[in-house]
Amino acid sequence: VIIIDDVLSAGGTKEEAVEFLRQTGKKIELKGVLVAVNRLEKDQENQNPTEEFEKKHQLPIKSIVNIWEIINYLNNREIEGKIWVDDEIKKRIEEYLLKYGIDEIKAEIKNEIHQEIESVKKI
Repeated sequence: VIIIDDVLSAGGTKEEAVEFLRQTGKKIELKGVLVAVNRLEKDQENQNPTEEFEKKHQLPIKSIVNIWEIINYLNNREIEGKIWVDDEIKKRIEEYLLKYGIDEIKAEIKNEIHQEIESVKKI
């Protein structure tokens, strides 16, 4: 069985699904979890919910896409005549992820900001 869900935030619904399936008393072989979007946020204990879930349940969590990939794809891209994520919106999302995001996304954002600064210095 693969658990499929729309989004990964703190991982609570995935925890509930695994516990429910394991308590059915039926022989169910869980293979993992697939989510459409990983929000890349820390949980309430300031941990990476993907890593914590995988350690606790010995099941992989895979996402189709994460929020940072979506934002980078949409940034200044016109869709149906409108730009949905301009530089200002991206900056606000960066600030949010720098505050609430998992360590890996914080490092990626900081690296991207550093590269932008370096490219401006060359001008």
